[in-house]
Amino acid sequence: MQLVTIGDLEAAARTLAPVAVRTPVLPADVLTEQIGGPVYIKPEMLQRGGAFKFRGAYNFLSHMDPELRRKGVIAPSSGNHAQAVALAAKLYGVPATVVMPTTVTPAKRGGAEGGSICSHLRRAVEGFSSLLTHHVWESSILFQAPGRTSHSTVHSMKYHQRQLR
Repeated sequence: MQLVTIGDLEAAARTLAPVAVRTPVLPADVLTEQIGGPVYIKPEMLQRGGAFKFRGAYNFLSHMDPELRRKGVIAPSSGNHAQAVALAAKLYGVPATVVMPTTVTPAKRGGAEGGSICSHLRRAVEGFSSLLTHHVWESSILFQAPGRTSHSTVHSMKYHQRQLR
């Protein structure tokens, strides 16, 4: 896997600008008092799909060969990643199959709806003549978008620090 560069983060930001929420960085006053120094939070539950993982899923799909992407995507996950892939696939207008354990919570299952839900990976891949098998942790593409979140957080923190002076 290649290291993520600032250029990668900026490209991810351009890809995500029309579809992702720019979540705020907020001061956490109670924690600041308890710790004795400034503490800020970034409420990623405000992101589409309820988690930062939407950025990575959408960015990953944006880098796929369009012909391959049209065939659909499969995501094994018990929660946020499944929801993110289902949403990103919906926005691209491609089919998504999310493979979730039968014990997943109703909230996680509901968040992944829009893609077909299957509890067995073998059943999910039946009928695919060619399938891109790629573990999410093997791709720097997936890290570019969340990395962009960190990059924007740093810039937001610089803004807050200037306001405190």
